[in-house]
Amino acid sequence: MCRVYKNIILLLLIYTSTFQDLFSQDPTSLIIVSNSNSKVIVDGEKIGEVQKGKPEKFTITSGEHYLQVICLCPSGYEKNEILSLEPNTQKVIKIEFESAQSSNLSEKVVAQFDFSIPGIMTSDGSDQPTVYYAFERGDEVVLNLSMSNDKGTNQLQVFTYPEQKIIFTKDNFQDLKNTRFNVGSRGIYGISFSTNHAFDRNVSLKISRIPASEETIEFNCEVELEDVYTPYVIQQPQNFYLNGGSKATFGDGKSRTYLPINLPEGTVKWYYEFTAERSDVENDNTKNMLTLASDLSRLVDQTGALSFGIDQLSQPPGSDYCDIYLIDHSNLNPFLTKQPFTYYTVASRENFKSGIMEVDFQPNEQIYLGIKNPSTFYGINVGIEVVAIVKSQELVMINN
Repeated sequence: MCRVYKNIILLLLIYTSTFQDLFSQDPTSLIIVSNSNSKVIVDGEKIGEVQKGKPEKFTITSGEHYLQVICLCPSGYEKNEILSLEPNTQKVIKIEFESAQSSNLSEKVVAQFDFSIPGIMTSDGSDQPTVYYAFERGDEVVLNLSMSNDKGTNQLQVFTYPEQKIIFTKDNFQDLKNTRFNVGSRGIYGISFSTNHAFDRNVSLKISRIPASEETIEFNCEVELEDVYTPYVIQQPQNFYLNGGSKATFGDGKSRTYLPINLPEGTVKWYYEFTAERSDVENDNTKNMLTLASDLSRLVDQTGALSFGIDQLSQPPGSDYCDIYLIDHSNLNPFLTKQPFTYYTVASRENFKSGIMEVDFQPNEQIYLGIKNPSTFYGINVGIEVVAIVKSQELVMINN
């Protein structure tokens, strides 16, 4: 009998769980009205059709969805939108298709060229051809594509740059005839292509735009690469105590330490800021005054490049001396064990109370900042911060 009760309880738990799963997403109403007979696709699946001028109501789950409304006409015009639907609400979408011939503003060709789409036998998927263009808010972008043969099908994605947010997709096509998508905001957009065929596909592509108004007819769709400089924090401000040399040898603590310097790819130069104080209270206060990262960010933002001097950086205070050496891995252990060692003089400082070092030197090996208390008897508190400037390239719009 006990086993029967356990089975009943188990069935109730399964039923309750299933019931909760079924209703975990509250439904919402989507009403679509179009000026043309159209089919409605949500998240890649057709959910029905609408007749010209007649509102049609659909029930779907709440959340974010990708809506495609495709005109049931020879042109196959398409409108698309990303929906964010709240539970137990109703959203009305009005779709208006307008051909280029009937528009007051004609199509303007953005680009027209031939290229190759790598096949799955010759590509690992990382080399999908992608083109980038700028579009104005309200633009209707028109794509026409033809293949040199009829084998295999293609896919395309349109996404925002640099956010990589997909706004339009098209799957399993051989040709594109007046395929359209709308631009919700001014910016740069990428269009990438792939194929399911084993070998490369040769295609011809034409990209056009229909401006939303006469004021945007002359919008420049070209983009270019621009150098961008970004501060990258290697070591946030920190402080530590170093004993005097004799006390470290015959007592507790240590008089030397080190900090690994791992420069990120694209580093064009790097900086370190340091200060030394005998009082730990003063050093704590001084550490809060290490503003290397914020200073570099401000200057890079102001100049857009590296056209500033080290004298424009806030110099930290300091009242006691320390030595800082830039060393490689082979000299790290000799430095720590007080054996003879070599170091890079261009980025090292001896008997300095505080300062900022600008380093253009970038060895092709692991490097360290070796930090030493030069005093025999007195301990010091050291504060340090390390920041690199990284260069990258980003696409920008031209003269808009």
